[in-house]
Amino acid sequence: MVVTKTEHPSAAALALGYVLNEWDFSTILVILAGIVAISIVKEVCKPFLINLL
Repeated sequence: MVVTKTEHPSAAALALGYVLNEWDFSTILVILAGIVAISIVKEVCKPFLINLL
C-alpha cells in the first residue's frame, strides 16, 4: 500500500462480500485462497521489501 499509494481495497471487497453473499463452501475457499496467495507473494518478495518502522 505504501509503494503503490493505495488504500486496502481487498479488505473492503472482503467486507462487502461478507454482506452481499451467503456463506457457503466456495466463499470460504475463495477467502482462504486469497490469504494463501498474499502470503506466498509476501514470502517471495520479502528480500525486496523495506521495513518502514
